[in-house]
Amino acid sequence: MTGVFATAEAMLPQLERLDPDLITMDLEMPGLGGVGAIGRIMRDRPLPILVLSAHAAKGSEKAAEALAAGALEAMAKSSLRMLEPADVWATAIRSRVKRLASVQLKRRPRTGRLGPVPARRDLGRPFRVVGVGASTGGPPALLNVLGARRLRLHP
Repeated sequence: MTGVFATAEAMLPQLERLDPDLITMDLEMPGLGGVGAIGRIMRDRPLPILVLSAHAAKGSEKAAEALAAGALEAMAKSSLRMLEPADVWATAIRSRVKRLASVQLKRRPRTGRLGPVPARRDLGRPFRVVGVGASTGGPPALLNVLGARRLRLHP
């Protein structure tokens, strides 16, 4: 089932009924706006979101805000080349959309508890932890940068 909405306020109540595999949206929307809508969707009913916006150019602050709010990807509208369906760029975009639509996001169970999370008790010793996330090719690069002799890698 497909839905097209002019505002996030019109879309949000329809998500349960539509049960989409993927949401595509602009960042410039009246009312709540794109980033606000992404935050609400990810809080209430997490779904894969692809942002298509003139304000989502690579390295833009708006694209970073959308990704931080939970969008899986942000693409500039100017990068879409769909006039020739057999073109390699059109094929690549269709493939990307299919891949994003197949992502299954987990819903966080609601604890029913409101307010701040209780502070951890003091263990009487300083924490000496550094966490680094890396994708394919990252671990060997980290070993080169940080020096393999002093690192103990834990998955």
